Amino acid sequence: MKKLILVAFLLVGMTSFAQGKEGKLDRKERLSPEQKEAFLLRKLIKELDLNADQQVKVKAIIATESNKRRELMDARKAKRESGQKPTEQEKADMKKSLQNEQAAFDANLKGVLTSDQYTKWQKIKEERKEKMREKMNERLEDKM
Repeated sequence: MKKLILVAFLLVGMTSFAQGKEGKLDRKERLSPEQKEAFLLRKLIKELDLNADQQVKVKAIIATESNKRRELMDARKAKRESGQKPTEQEKADMKKSLQNEQAAFDANLKGVLTSDQYTKWQKIKEERKEKMREKMNERLEDKM
């Protein structure tokens, strides 16, 4: 009887463990930049109730932002592959340039969105930041 209970617990444990990463994408299965842009656009259309004119403008803003980010990431990747580590000054410059890009993106969106839509956008951004913080904390706790 004890063996039967032990086997049952093992089976339940193994099946629940095997289902743990369901819904998460493997690194190889991540979305392409174009798919990410389309996903973000669909989300903004749904969440902010964008009209047709706004959709076209927001799509262009997202595309230019994505291209700029891709260029920055490619430059960082090339440096990393060459074996060069960024200095503290370069890290600070990269951080500042990313913050400037985010501010420009927000300013462009603010020009397209109504005040209510922009307020919603700010709220969505804050929720996303909080979610990312929680995930980082979970990862740190899992490593310990």
